[in-house]
Amino acid sequence: MNVDVNVNVNVDVNVNVNVNVNVNVNVDVNVDVNVNVNVNVNVDVDVDVNVDVYVNVDVNVDANVNVNVNVDVNVDVNVDVNVDVYVNVDVDVDVNVNGNGNGSVHAQCRIRILLRMSELEEFRRMKDEYFKSDPASPLFDEEQTEFSGLKYFPENPALRLTLPVARDPEHGRVRIETTDGDTQTYTRYGRFSFVVEGQAVELTLYEGAHGFFLPFADALAGSETYPAGRYLEPEAAGPDRFHIDFNLAYNPYCAYSERWSCPITPAENRLKVAIRAGEKIYHLES
Repeated sequence: MNVDVNVNVNVDVNVNVNVNVNVNVNVDVNVDVNVNVNVNVNVDVDVDVNVDVYVNVDVNVDANVNVNVNVDVNVDVNVDVNVDVYVNVDVDVDVNVNGNGNGSVHAQCRIRILLRMSELEEFRRMKDEYFKSDPASPLFDEEQTEFSGLKYFPENPALRLTLPVARDPEHGRVRIETTDGDTQTYTRYGRFSFVVEGQAVELTLYEGAHGFFLPFADALAGSETYPAGRYLEPEAAGPDRFHIDFNLAYNPYCAYSERWSCPITPAENRLKVAIRAGEKIYHLES
């Protein structure tokens, strides 16, 4: 940075004073005052800033990376349904950097993951065991051999509800058609009203010989859920109140085989909203 500052200040001051005094007491005073003030200020500021920045960055990275991953998984299942998963991962990484030297990195990690099943997960596990091995399973023997588990939506706490029921004043009887063309008779007990994903929903609760019965079909019926509908058996939670946990929604046996006969969900319980909880449609693994 070059900075040149030139300052030129010229000041000219001329004073001429003439005084004449006569003895005859005539005083003539002539004052001639000439003041010349010349101020010449010349300020020259020359600023010449030259900034030259040269950045030359040469980065040459040659990396040769070899990753060997060995995973040894040991699963210990205890009676209290604790799952201990041990994962051994060995990672060998060799990195060669030209110009800066060579390095070798060896990483080992041992990860211990403790998973505790929820009550819902344990219930689903036990149901899979029943379908897989129990003689009373709704599956045929050959299907049990190929069976790898039912499919479910993830647990959804938002669809675990306690709701009041608006009792049906007529307590009317209704005949519900079954998958084999027959009918079953139920009593219309009352009506639930609630909201799912911002949409108002209503379902009719029926009462039969074996207790309360809540069949329903949602907007996913035929694609992700069983077309004829899924079932719930709500539990009383006090006078005219019920626990309704859609995470427990299950397919009737006719979803697994045509040899079974099941009630088809009535039109009044077919919803236009998706119920993303409970069991999904059953597909036999090929």
